[in-house]
Formats: sequence, structure tokens, C-alpha cells
Amino acid sequence: MELTPYVASVRRGVQDSAALADDHTRQVAERLGAGVEAATRLALLSALADAASEISVELAPGSVDLRMQGAEPTFVVTLPTPAPHDVTVLQPEDPTVVDPLAADADADEQQARVSLRLPQSVKEKVDEYADAEGVSTNTWLLHRVLEALADRTRAGRGRGQGWGLNIGHDGVRLNVPPSVPVPPPPFRPGFPLAEHDPRPGRGRPEGDRSDRGRRGDGPRDGGSGTVQGWVR
Repeated sequence: MELTPYVASVRRGVQDSAALADDHTRQVAERLGAGVEAATRLALLSALADAASEISVELAPGSVDLRMQGAEPTFVVTLPTPAPHDVTVLQPEDPTVVDPLAADADADEQQARVSLRLPQSVKEKVDEYADAEGVSTNTWLLHRVLEALADRTRAGRGRGQGWGLNIGHDGVRLNVPPSVPVPPPPFRPGFPLAEHDPRPGRGRPEGDRSDRGRRGDGPRDGGSGTVQGWVR
């Protein structure tokens, strides 16, 4: 940066201030102008250094440095380096190409631009799948979004529609189909209730009391005996 024009302007200002004075005063003003030149140059360098520091604070992680080349200052600007592949911008595709998956969209609908941040590993996978299908990354992502919307439409609307993982405004719900009731296993052969009603809690018919014993059999008072039969 050339400082000479600015210093010369200050020197001329000092000399012009004494233009209407006598000869002695004009000579004094000329000598003052020569001394003011060095002080003005030093003041300008200090102002430029302060300005570079303030710009560096606002530009961080970039910076602006003030360096001297001989008697003249120069600025060295270091811009911040953006992270590679940090942002994937979905650009609108050629409007003349009709996508079969987007057939249900309004033909006059405007294209929306979305900035999608993906981890580097995920971005590489997306590019790999898009290359395998022979389409661009934007088209591949658009297909996946349309397929997801179509799956939700087929699953039904409202809460609890469709089996599996359902995502709605009220959260994520896991719906599973109801299990079919399993009947109890049949009684094994020879079980006392097997030849009549196999349902739990059902015994022999009321008229069949052959296994209950007859009233009066066995000791009565203080005796012991065996009670046979089933209690319902």
C-alpha cells in the first residue's frame, strides 16, 4: 500500500495554512511539514495494524496480517478453508425430464432447493448407490424420498395404520399384528376327563359318579379313609 500520497497531503495542508503569512512564517511551516511527514507515516501504520487486527477477529478462522515491504505496508489475507464435502446441495434437475416416481406431483409446482448435511461416510455410500443406478446423487435422494412417502401412503393414514414402524406427528409407533390364540393341548390318553369334555374346568357328566365313592363307605367317627373323585 502506497502511503506517500497521504503523507504529502498532510504536508501540503501544513504549508497552505501559512500561505498568507510573512516569509519567516512560511519558512517555519515548510520545516514543520518535513517533520510532520515521519509522524504522519507512523500514525498511518498504527491505524492500519489496528484495522487488520479487528478484521482478523471478524474473519476467524481466517486472518489479515500487516507486513512491511521496504517502507510500504502490505496486507496478507488468509481465508478460512471450508471442509470438503461438508454440504450437499440438491440442485433442481432439468425440468424437461419427467420422473415416473414424481408423476403424482403437480406439473406446475416449483422446485425447492434443500441443503443437506451428511457425514462423509454416508455421502460416499449415497454416491456409490447413485452411480450403480446410473443416476445423479440428487435424483437418487429424490427417489428415496418419494418411495418413503409412497410407503406411508400405502400403509394408511391415521394412528396405528399398518404393521411395522410407523412415523407420525405424534411420534414413532411399533405396530405388530395380533397373535392367533393357541388352543390348549389335548389331554393325554387315559386322563380321567379325556373321554368327555376336553375343555379346562369341565369334568364328567353329572350322572357319572362312579369315581366319587358312595356315601357311607369307610369309617365315620374319628376314622380315616381315602376320598376319591374330582373336586369341581
